[in-house]
Amino acid sequence: MGGTSFDVCLIHDGRPATTTEGSIGGHRLALPILDIHTIGAGGGSIAWIDAGGMLRVGPQSAGAQPGPVCYGHGGTEPTVTDADLILGYLDPNGLLGREVALDVAAAERTIVRTIAEPLGLTALEAAEGIYRLVNANMAAALRVASVERGHDPREFALIVAGGAGPLHAGMLARELEVPLVVIPRQSSVFCAVGMLLSDLQHDDVRIWTREWRHVEPDAEIETINVRLKARGLTDPPRFPAQPLGPEDPAAALKDERQVHLAGTMTRVPVYDGEAFAPGFAQTGPALIEQTHTTVLVPPGYRVTCDAYRNYVMPAAD
Repeated sequence: MGGTSFDVCLIHDGRPATTTEGSIGGHRLALPILDIHTIGAGGGSIAWIDAGGMLRVGPQSAGAQPGPVCYGHGGTEPTVTDADLILGYLDPNGLLGREVALDVAAAERTIVRTIAEPLGLTALEAAEGIYRLVNANMAAALRVASVERGHDPREFALIVAGGAGPLHAGMLARELEVPLVVIPRQSSVFCAVGMLLSDLQHDDVRIWTREWRHVEPDAEIETINVRLKARGLTDPPRFPAQPLGPEDPAAALKDERQVHLAGTMTRVPVYDGEAFAPGFAQTGPALIEQTHTTVLVPPGYRVTCDAYRNYVMPAAD
């Protein structure tokens, strides 16, 4: 779940689902492709009221520009991110390590004007409605990729990607009775990390210029190749080690915040995800804040930081 869309792909026995029926840019394809089900549900999805007076979320999106109202970049329509902020799931002091300020008052005014007042709700009730509705839309998409393909979601783990995913994954798991949620450490840049997790390769290039009539490939080029191979063996690339966080869980606790859960405001602990160390565990409800995403640990779930510093969140019972 990113800013504009929610994409689902089921992996069974280590193999991602594929299909030979798809389309790209409106053109039908009869080629093997990953079976990815996509809906318009993201942090920037716009909440609106249809002609029948029903609340809707998406598929329209505020996009990156102007984005959610709370970003202060000119957005005028309420989004899922604005609702998350009002519900207390996002740090009101800002995102990206508090480098990006958030306008809570503007988000609340917009939701009141466009959603709450027309429906006779409070700002908090309207925000909760937006959050629950987008979750329902995503749960339906998960069912398309699992139940409608003959798979029981209760027999799978939910792997979360995207910057907005960790705020909603726990609630989706509760809805579908998924027993385990796994949130990669860098969920917000999951696609890029996939590239980084591929086999390590270092290219050593040497520029060699000659007039073609003077080239002797067997002799000169082979000499260069031998030197490059020797350099690769004697001077391999080095990468800095990543320091681990403190082993004491208390050192990761930042503060507490009022969060809307199960129809009421609840005070929950807020942890610094960058300070999490392998082995640290916390039972929900709780929030874990990183620079590029926030993890919501709902009641009934327990999150553990594994050896790779990912968040593993099984149902507590």
